[in-house]
Amino acid sequence: MQIGFVTCVDLSKYFYDKKQPLYTHDDAVVAEYLQSSGHQVMPVVWGEDPAKLQDFDVLVIRSPWDYMDSQENSNGFFEWLKKIEKNKIATSNTFALMSWNYDKRYLEDLESVEIPVIPTDYLLKDDSFDRCALNNHLNVRGPFVLKPCVSAGARDTFYFKTPADIEKMSAPNTSSIKDFSIWRGNREFMIQPFVDSISEVGEWSLVFFGGEYSHAVLKRPPVGGWLVQDEYGGSVVSLDPPSEVKESACFASNKLFSHSKKWFGKEQHPLYARYDLVFYESRWCIGEIEMIEPELFFLQRSDAGNTVNKRACELFLKSIESLQK
Repeated sequence: MQIGFVTCVDLSKYFYDKKQPLYTHDDAVVAEYLQSSGHQVMPVVWGEDPAKLQDFDVLVIRSPWDYMDSQENSNGFFEWLKKIEKNKIATSNTFALMSWNYDKRYLEDLESVEIPVIPTDYLLKDDSFDRCALNNHLNVRGPFVLKPCVSAGARDTFYFKTPADIEKMSAPNTSSIKDFSIWRGNREFMIQPFVDSISEVGEWSLVFFGGEYSHAVLKRPPVGGWLVQDEYGGSVVSLDPPSEVKESACFASNKLFSHSKKWFGKEQHPLYARYDLVFYESRWCIGEIEMIEPELFFLQRSDAGNTVNKRACELFLKSIESLQK
């Protein structure tokens, strides 16, 4: 197969491979594994003319992460995906699945089929939304996290513990907010209670390929912080999850498959999916299911260094090759 790994022009903010800077260090590992198994793998920068991509058997969306740098980029990325679909170039995951996963209001679908999720309030386009409304929410509900329904990489994600936090509106990967209404734009937002256990227990990420569980990592924020992403100082360690965490992720995966035809038009397991779980009110809840361009951790993280997760590479290969059937 000829496989394209969809990426972006500049990965310098992330953990890119120094020999192949259009790949992350994880994707470089699995690309090499696929090539050793007889496949051709090449980086494809999103935005490339679809007419030049007709020879690819599949485009695998891996690290097009600058698409969340601006609303213009975000719109451009999905317009490009639409053109890819119109030109009948296969993508994994499918365009319909990614469209469903793009807006985090999919959490409402998960909750409707009894998948435990973090309770979420939504601020829609016509809802009153300013600093006063945020303060009211803080007074009634207590500390909370605010983020856009369409977001990635913690951009425009805020943790509000006090009114002073709301006044300064400071967050990593976010420019200074001078005009609240302009910053808000036409975007919809979600409000979730701050989950204290993330600081104490951490957040588990479990990776599935073709519906089959592969591996997991435990992510923790830095001391005094609250974001778990390693680019913000969080720690990531490869570990076997507790049985109840794995059972919760498998339950969600099975539910996703059983409702896949309704939600994204075809009964299918995602080629890849990452289930992020946190402990909230005495149970493990889905924080997010990442199926567009998640980190998949093909490198096993440990204090001794990173090693190749061969089982993950094998399952990924198996999922890719299943597309030919």
